[in-house]
Formats: sequence, C-alpha cells, structure tokens
Amino acid sequence: MVNPNGVDPQQFRPDLDGTDVRRRLNTDSSIVVGFSGTFGVWHGIPTLADVLARVAEARPQVRWLLIGDGPLRRLVDEAVAQHGLAERVSLPGLVPHAQMPAYLAACDILVSPHGRQVDGGEFFGSPTKLFEYMAAGRPIVASAVGQIAEALVDDHSALLVPPEDSAALCSAIVRLVDDNCLRVRLAQAARHAAENKHTWRQNAERVLAEFAAS
Repeated sequence: MVNPNGVDPQQFRPDLDGTDVRRRLNTDSSIVVGFSGTFGVWHGIPTLADVLARVAEARPQVRWLLIGDGPLRRLVDEAVAQHGLAERVSLPGLVPHAQMPAYLAACDILVSPHGRQVDGGEFFGSPTKLFEYMAAGRPIVASAVGQIAEALVDDHSALLVPPEDSAALCSAIVRLVDDNCLRVRLAQAARHAAENKHTWRQNAERVLAEFAAS
C-alpha cells in the first residue's frame, strides 16, 4: 500500500492572518513567494537559488520568504549576495511547526521545486509541506515528479513544471504574479483537494481499510 502523507486542515487554513509575519519581514505591499524545507538536494535548492535573480529581473515587486535551513542554504545565501537581493529575500531560518501556518499565510504563492535524490535518482517521497501548502489555500508551483504529480493536477490545483528547470519555474511564478484570478482558482482547488483527500484522518482511514481487507 502506498499512502501519501496528510495535513490537519484546521491547523493550516486559508483564513489565517499572516499580517504580523509580513510586517516583521517588511513585505506588506509585495507579492510574497514562499518556500519551506530543510534545504537539501531533493528540495530543489540549486534550482531555487538560481530562480531568485530570474524572478527579481522579471518582476521586481516580488519578495521571497524562504523558511528553514540545511546543507544547501549556502547556495541561496550566495545567490542573494551575488545579485544584491538582501532586501528581497527573507531567511528566518528554522521555524517551530506551530508557527508555520502563520508563515504560510504570509505568502501569496508557494513553491515546491523538488529535484532528484542525492544519488541522482528519481525523486520519491511524500512531502508533508505539500499538503500544508494545499490546506493553506495558496497557489502552488511544484515539480512534476513522483507523488507530487499525483497529488496535484496541472493548471487545476497547481502549476507543475519539469524538475531542475529554472526557466520553467520562473515562468510559472511570473504567470501567477500577473494573474490574480488564476491564483484564486488554483488556491481554492488545492484547498478542496486537501480537505477531501489528504487529511490525517483520511490517511489513517486508508491504512485501517487496507488492514480490514487483508
């Protein structure tokens, strides 16, 4: 049995207020693109680091909120320093999970640019953050890999892009920045999918049903 991870839809909700986080980060009037993760190879950090300058050039009003820390954080720090993006990229580091709903609520767009595994193999896994993104009711740009491409439907509940493709990731982000109606449509569909398929209760029910049938 392959059972995806899930989310508590009462903890992560579209109606949460991220205003305090935005004020602390001085991003009140900007479009904020968010990411959360442990900054590992599988999280697509090289692609994320590369896309920062691309988006800054295409849409200067965009700000970034990159939550977490890890072995490849240095690539992001180097990109920020090289391209003078310190005023556009907020890096709060590791955040307690209890505070994550407010941090995701502070974002207008969320990205999940997963790449290959450390050994170069195809991505596999079930990122919990993906379902938190969905339940938060924010439009998502994600890599079309593994279970991510099964949980999300391109142009319905997210925009899916090829893994490790900075140009495609940038293009999808810019598309969402420019199209508020698309952001709303994708966000609503993602929230609906989270509530109807990916709660922790549904996760447990699938396991119990499998045992009952065996």
